[in-house]
Amino acid sequence: MWNSYLLRVKDFIESQQLLQRDKLYIVALSGGSDSVALLCMMRELGYRIVAAHCNFQLRGEEAYNDERFCETLCAQFNIPFHRIHFDTQTYSQLHHVSIEMAARELRYQYFENLREDVAAEGILVGHHQDDSVETILMNLIRGTGIDGLLGIQAKKGRIIRPLLCLTQNEIYDYLRAKRQAYVLDQSNLIDDVVRNRIRLNIIPLLQEINSSASQNIIATSKRLSQVSELFHQAILQNIEAVTKEKTDDATLLDLEQLQHLTAQEYTLFYLLRNFNFSPETIAQISSHLHAPTGKRWLSKTHVASINRSYLMIEKRCVADLQQALVIPEEGNYIWNANLKFTFTQQPISPTFQPSRAANEATLDADKVRFPLKIRYARQGDRFTPFGMQGSKLLSDFLTEKKFSLNKKQQQLVIEDSAGTLVWIVGLRTSQCACIHHQTRKVLRICCIHAD
Repeated sequence: MWNSYLLRVKDFIESQQLLQRDKLYIVALSGGSDSVALLCMMRELGYRIVAAHCNFQLRGEEAYNDERFCETLCAQFNIPFHRIHFDTQTYSQLHHVSIEMAARELRYQYFENLREDVAAEGILVGHHQDDSVETILMNLIRGTGIDGLLGIQAKKGRIIRPLLCLTQNEIYDYLRAKRQAYVLDQSNLIDDVVRNRIRLNIIPLLQEINSSASQNIIATSKRLSQVSELFHQAILQNIEAVTKEKTDDATLLDLEQLQHLTAQEYTLFYLLRNFNFSPETIAQISSHLHAPTGKRWLSKTHVASINRSYLMIEKRCVADLQQALVIPEEGNYIWNANLKFTFTQQPISPTFQPSRAANEATLDADKVRFPLKIRYARQGDRFTPFGMQGSKLLSDFLTEKKFSLNKKQQQLVIEDSAGTLVWIVGLRTSQCACIHHQTRKVLRICCIHAD
């Protein structure tokens, strides 16, 4: 029986073109039934794999038992084993996110870093068909639109899910047939998290009404996936028809065409979500397209306004946005919902090379005093550009870069606790914090667009 499940997974991988025989993959191994089945199947199918385990230190000794189980299993199978421990509680508090979100962010950051370190092609996770049903129901409750009803995708970026063709019970059957042990995560049996409440309470009720409820939901999501492709083509045509002008700073939409558009609200939803407008705000905009000039709606990053015959979407002015973000220590920080800054310190190595990427700064950690602060450039700011001896006005430096006044006002800088500018983000580091032959420890700062 277990062999039939293995063949289904093999066929699923091949039909979806998920994996390549000559590439290395990381198996996310928690020790639970899904990840253990994934590890066993990938090993049996002959794929090149390593395993990675995250200990979030949330369940006391139980978490360390899980870690030891995973290590022993990998030793038994002769599979390279990687592990990491996280202070999830502290991360959650520092970043003002839930424990669940903190664990998710830490987990996938680690997997991606490990993927780069071991030159792996992708990260394999043990999501199965029942997980996809739960996701569809969660998104239906949250009101995420058509895309949210498509379920979990078999491949998204570097994340790959080879077990989506199996149900949870089929995974249990596979493990029983092989007499393969796994650990039980007690947190999955507590109904205080939305997903767990759906799993433990709502889905059993649906199956009482119709024993094929889960299969029917999956079948519907597959049909919706095809409908979605056609629908999105039409939406993109709508957007092209109503967009009269688009620049880095503003987008102009023709009001008259918007008012007579088929699927008007969804077209706006598809377009405006890229500017961080909530579904509720988008619904308000859609119902007020006849409003007089001057009517405005705000997102975290943009303003939409009625301007004569146009709906105009512009970046919010500096005065509307967050003015400063304090960085108390190493870690990841989000600026105004659209930029992610990562601060890491490490000892300097003999082979060290400073980054030359515009979105990265490499500084002498002993010359930079925490807490740091991310903020906008101000009138009167001065700094010593890398490679120079004397200081100069930041405004003059930006003028030499051909910055307009508006662009100058939006320039980000990072200053330390002494008020010294250490990085003009994306442009130049300060000579005051540069690496030299006596540097012992490096501070790396990276800035990327937030997902």
